[in-house]
Amino acid sequence: MPRSPGSLLWLAGLIGGWCENFAVYHRIPASIAQHPLGLTIGAGRMQKLADWVDRNIGPWSTSISLGYLLGFMPVFFEFFGLPLDVRHVTLNTGMFAFAAARFGPSAFGQIWLYSAMVGIAMMFVLIWESALPSLLLWRSARTMWATRNALRFCAMCSGK
Repeated sequence: MPRSPGSLLWLAGLIGGWCENFAVYHRIPASIAQHPLGLTIGAGRMQKLADWVDRNIGPWSTSISLGYLLGFMPVFFEFFGLPLDVRHVTLNTGMFAFAAARFGPSAFGQIWLYSAMVGIAMMFVLIWESALPSLLLWRSARTMWATRNALRFCAMCSGK
């Protein structure tokens, strides 16, 4: 089964970068700051909203596109007969790395960093724990099949 969290993360980052470039090129934050609604709620609030959009359009569009990609890509590929499997540990570790890189070295002093590390480790253990019985069952079935074929071969060689 192909595993594709890296390609989905890359594609989501590409979409997020495109959205941010679109917002910068078309001056969306400046348009928000100069919107006539500022006469009603105040120019300061509109400027805060424009600054927020300017800071967060890339990460939000990346996260939203990643959600759509995770939701639709496996179904899309399954329709064409290609099984697609996304490992959640890999995906969450990648998103964790993006978040930690955003905050830089100051993230090591934050409790969320260590909480996220523990959460990823727990997710790994839970996924491994749920996959282990099926893995062992598959291995034992494979071993049993190999043993039966070996016994047939021995019986065939001995002439019985």
